[in-house]
Amino acid sequence: MRMVLLFLVLALANIASAKTPYQMRDVVLLQPDAVLQERIMPSALAPYIRSVNAVAGEVLAGEQREPAGGFLVLAIRPGNQSAAWLDIRPGLPPGLAQVLVSRLRAIPPPTVEKGAVIFAIRAGLWGGTPSAENMPAVTEWTEAAAKAGAPLPIDELVERTWPR
Repeated sequence: MRMVLLFLVLALANIASAKTPYQMRDVVLLQPDAVLQERIMPSALAPYIRSVNAVAGEVLAGEQREPAGGFLVLAIRPGNQSAAWLDIRPGLPPGLAQVLVSRLRAIPPPTVEKGAVIFAIRAGLWGGTPSAENMPAVTEWTEAAAKAGAPLPIDELVERTWPR
């Protein structure tokens, strides 16, 4: 996982650090390195993450909100399908959250093989502090695990909550 993470950090190091409505802090890989290496080339993920950052910045630029922080959670599966979830605190207004998620889902994803690739982007919004948590707490995932009555592997959480 260190190799993939190091590559992503280096590839994304040119992201602006000025106070803006959206500022990426880092990428949190939610699967083991061996799984990720089997499913995607790290060099294919970096341009996608840059596109996610650009779209998030565009969507949030026209908004004036209180400082917030959290995660943009993304999943890509074979067949050029992608999904997005948010774990932002304090939460975004429902309309804004819906627009952001919809625009993130519209970004053409890189090709993946043999299963989903799942990761999160830790970010600060409107000068807010990015989450100090190591893992996002996506509401839909928490509800799916509660309904199952047991913790679920991340691949299963994603499949159970994938937008239809």
